[in-house]
Amino acid sequence: MADKPSVLFVCVHNAGRSQMAAAFLTHLSNGTVDVRSAGSEPANQVNPAAVAAMAEVGIDIAAEQPKILTTEAVKASDVVAYEKTVASRSEALRRKVRIGARAFHTHSFLRSQIVRMSAKDRMKYFSRKMLRWFGGLFITLGAMSGLAAVATVSTVAAALVAAGALVATAVSIRASTGYVARIGEMGLDIFATLLGVVQGMRGQTMATWAPAKSR
Repeated sequence: MADKPSVLFVCVHNAGRSQMAAAFLTHLSNGTVDVRSAGSEPANQVNPAAVAAMAEVGIDIAAEQPKILTTEAVKASDVVAYEKTVASRSEALRRKVRIGARAFHTHSFLRSQIVRMSAKDRMKYFSRKMLRWFGGLFITLGAMSGLAAVATVSTVAAALVAAGALVATAVSIRASTGYVARIGEMGLDIFATLLGVVQGMRGQTMATWAPAKSR
């Protein structure tokens, strides 16, 4: 084993998540960890959205290039971190919960850098986080406010609207294909992310590290 521990982050295109994870670990470890990333089907360039997101917290990955995953890279790494392939809706929801919790913990680690951002960058950062993290809460409050407004006119109408919303929600969740299913998945993803953030706030962590099989 080398003097420094080595970590390899893996995803499909090596253009977003794995690049960001590698950059975060490089930054937080201060050079005490040998960090690499790769993908099974590398893209032509790093996703500009990932570059912009990292720049907001003061980490530059603009010069990085996606790399092909090789057997040699896996064997040379002490730890290989990757996301398992999602095969069902329940797995997708658990993944969103993990992402929400990890996002909050990452935010906590980077708090000192965030404080040093310009006012404009902080506004952009927090506005995006509020929408992504607490979208489920905003939807719930909006729905409750709407029902309360309808109830001031007619309680019967409010009850009918609530019943219709529940039926539509159940149908979209149970649907497996088409636009209705996509709407249901989007709604579940929003609330799963909120659940993950709440769990992160309560101190719960989500471990997804997978040791290299060669070790």
